[in-house]
Amino acid sequence: MSSSGSTGPAGPKGDTGATGAQGAKGDTGTVAAIQSVNLTQWTMATATPGGGSESSGFGSLISGKKYFFSIVVSGKLATTVSTFRTVPELKCSDNSATLNYDFSYGFAPTSDSVEEYNRISFIITGTVSITSNSNFSVLVRDIDGTGRTVRLNGKAFIHEVGSIN
Repeated sequence: MSSSGSTGPAGPKGDTGATGAQGAKGDTGTVAAIQSVNLTQWTMATATPGGGSESSGFGSLISGKKYFFSIVVSGKLATTVSTFRTVPELKCSDNSATLNYDFSYGFAPTSDSVEEYNRISFIITGTVSITSNSNFSVLVRDIDGTGRTVRLNGKAFIHEVGSIN
């Protein structure tokens, strides 16, 4: 009969192996530009309660894309106007688009280098998923139908995004 001896100590560490092959090149990423769009000035003056005036179309929304946006709309009213009930409605010419937004409203006296006036302002922000090439417009309503003249203008920042959760 033969017997085995005890296990010996571990040997020295071996040399590092050769470097592996380089991996395949990844897909080219995309960088989406932010659209910065001035809204063309428009005027609202309606005596119809809830009536309003709609801006010209703006922005370039492409089929199959998703966007995050912020839109600022402001208007000038006479200094004699102390209150003004108004609301914006954001529209997309793609009636099948998934549009989700909210807005805030401000009313305050202000001035510029030309005149003093009361300023109304909206900040509209949200997301949209587009199904066909389209654009936005903003309908501003005079809730009470005061007939007061409001000169409106604005700026939109529209950013293409990969997904909306």
